[in-house]
Amino acid sequence: MLSKAVGLYAARIVSASKMDKALVVVGPPQMQLNKDTMEFIIELPGPLENVWHDKEDPKYVEIYVRKTGNIGAIKYGVPDNERIKVDSLSLVHRQKLDVFPDPRTEIEDAKDREDYEIEKAAAAARREEDRQQKEAEDQVRREAKRKAMEALENRGAGGDYESGDGMSGEDSEGKSRDGSGSEGHSASKGSKLQSSGPGESQDS
Repeated sequence: MLSKAVGLYAARIVSASKMDKALVVVGPPQMQLNKDTMEFIIELPGPLENVWHDKEDPKYVEIYVRKTGNIGAIKYGVPDNERIKVDSLSLVHRQKLDVFPDPRTEIEDAKDREDYEIEKAAAAARREEDRQQKEAEDQVRREAKRKAMEALENRGAGGDYESGDGMSGEDSEGKSRDGSGSEGHSASKGSKLQSSGPGESQDS
């Protein structure tokens, strides 16, 4: 829209119903221009009533440039008494007036952000609840496994104890039988010693 070959020079607001009649018009004193980037700011004096969001008769901003004369001599932001006439200027841009950001959009966006935060918090709560439930289930499984292992170990220890008792009984019984045999031998020898006394026959 702008170049160094033209000079930003005027802006005005018009209504859709009367495009040839300006509701407000401003010139270089109400403008700021960065000549390196060609970015500009236009200040429109107020109050301006029924300008924004007028559905019945929408308003537009128009921007004009000057293509003749000494472009570099235009003094932006410097007050003067010049009466701006756009007849000798070139219209380069017309845009419908909208508040940016639109307050209605801001309200909707704020509600969307609030809903998002609520959903985010609810999702985090659900994840934490699932984590705690899983942890509790894992704990129950670990405890059941521990008890099962203890039961197996207790049964194994009981079997070894019973096997040891059986062997002790057999050994005792064997020793008892051996003891009886020894007594038999002693008695037999005793008899022989008695029969070999003086005056008795050794064969008796």
